[in-house]
Amino acid sequence: MVEAIKMPSGVDRKKGSVGGDAARAHDEAAAEGLVSAALSRLGLPGAPSELTGRGKWKDETELVAALVRKRTSMPNRWVAARLGMGHEVGVTRAVRRFRDDRRLAERLNALEKKVEP
Repeated sequence: MVEAIKMPSGVDRKKGSVGGDAARAHDEAAAEGLVSAALSRLGLPGAPSELTGRGKWKDETELVAALVRKRTSMPNRWVAARLGMGHEVGVTRAVRRFRDDRRLAERLNALEKKVEP
């Protein structure tokens, strides 16, 4: 059986790297900026409550969800709540759709280029 090698605290972390709450706050801020830019570019409202509705802007919100998951580490639950998509499984399906369909992948790449800083 292989035993884990215990290293002194901090040795396996790059100098200056951030973890924990600070990293999560940074990731959420970056994801929020990306969502706002993408929604604005697509001409959609920014509030999650305005995006909610059966089939209301479904394709566009799935496009934004796929972009957020591609470019950030935010969990599906956060993305679903932010985009008013209901359950987090909808985010998983959206990511898969945009990954597997070449035409949709091109649309995702085009939006990504438009919202790049």
